[in-house]
Amino acid sequence: MMRRFYKKSPIENFVPTQKLEGPIFIYGKVGSGKTASGVSLLHIYVFKYKYKGWDLDGGPRNENMFTLVKCQDKKYISKLNLLGNFDEEFAKEYKCNVLTPFFGSKLPKKLPEKLPRVKSILFTIPIKDIEEEDLRVVVGNLSETSKYAWEEVKNKITKKHNSIDMLEIANKVKGIQATPVYRNFILPMSREKFLMDNYCKTNIDLIAEARDRSAITILNLEFVPERFRLFVLNYICRKLSYLLDQNKIHRYNVGLLREVARYFQATDDSTLPDNYKIFRRNLSEYIRLGRRGFYFIADC
Repeated sequence: MMRRFYKKSPIENFVPTQKLEGPIFIYGKVGSGKTASGVSLLHIYVFKYKYKGWDLDGGPRNENMFTLVKCQDKKYISKLNLLGNFDEEFAKEYKCNVLTPFFGSKLPKKLPEKLPRVKSILFTIPIKDIEEEDLRVVVGNLSETSKYAWEEVKNKITKKHNSIDMLEIANKVKGIQATPVYRNFILPMSREKFLMDNYCKTNIDLIAEARDRSAITILNLEFVPERFRLFVLNYICRKLSYLLDQNKIHRYNVGLLREVARYFQATDDSTLPDNYKIFRRNLSEYIRLGRRGFYFIADC
């Protein structure tokens, strides 16, 4: 009597549901492949289900920029090919729009670009778009003096003003130079020229980006001063949420955030700066309300 044994294939097919109804959280120990799983899910929803992909946070190592480069690890690819037959080439190249905030102090001479596949876009934001919640992720909780000073400046800013005008207006407000708003936001921002008037051609157009579903939009924070990275990320998330509420963008968006645990670790709460706690509250709200049409994949 002969008996034949079949070895079970180590590959199990997993196809996510076509329609997202809420956020996706990925947990695992260090080295378990959380980031790779998050990127794979993002690509499935972009290229299979035609969602708009937003790679918003690359973590401390700016890992979202790796999407621009075709995998060169031949040893790794050969190992994967041993597991099964792929119906197409494993190492792929993706169409990407790289959004880089215009911070003059850190801007390199050359940005990543390889047309027509990789397109670099330097962007600014209108100064009139700034809300108090954006400001608080830079300076932390505002005292009554800081709130008054900022309101005085904001009320005098028009659509034609930029960050240099903001500094001139602020210098006319009595006592503002002693506040954290002036020292940590108004003064350094006036040097960077990131905040522009409403008519500046380099202002970011998130509506146009949302329409381009064929490309993954990557937010490049590598050349942003550390103190302003949460400011840029919070602004993008808030504006996308606002545009959804106004029905100005479609409701098929998926965004990837890496190493989100660094914002949510309760053990570090006593030493965590106020601006991180504020951003954590904001991010929780963006993720919770994402069911309206902007779904987050969070690598925890």
